[in-house]
Formats: sequence, structure tokens, C-alpha cells
Amino acid sequence: METITKFNAPDFILKEKTTIEMPRHADVLSIHVQNNELFMFAKVNTERQTEKRCFAWISSDQEIPNNFIRFIGTVFFGKDSQDQLAVHVFEVESLPFL
Repeated sequence: METITKFNAPDFILKEKTTIEMPRHADVLSIHVQNNELFMFAKVNTERQTEKRCFAWISSDQEIPNNFIRFIGTVFFGKDSQDQLAVHVFEVESLPFL
């Protein structure tokens, strides 16, 4: 069965990288911040086996490493608009990364 599933990435903003276990061939559709935590929404086939996917972020004006293979989206962390941190999230080729 295909669904859209919400995946949490706890402490992602602090670590700059994370792995998320999701069904094989999951299609990440969007990312959002909720209560200063990052969430990804993906179209998944719930009958497929899972795999670990690697994600990392960079700030604006940083060089994009070669192993950053797919841009996922940009999100903003922070409570007020003047102190927000913009991070650009990418899927990373494999572990180890960064």
C-alpha cells in the first residue's frame, strides 16, 4: 500500500547530519520544521523492506560537497524572523558522510 508518511529527524539541526530508516525507494516530498524539529514527508510503499537514508544540511554560501546527491529543500529554524537560521537539506550518497 502506498501512503504519505511523516519521518522525524531529532537533533538534526545540532548534528548537521542524520540517518532515517524508511521503506526502499521512498520519495521524499517535503520537509518542515515543527517546534524546532525537522520532519520529512515521503511517499512510501509500506510493503517494502526498509533502508537507512542519509541526509545532511549546509548553510547558505557554503560549498556543496560532491556526495550531496539530491536537494530536498530549505527550512528555517528559530522563533522570530530576524534570528532564523536557513538550512539547505540534501540527501547524501552514503555513510560515512561529511
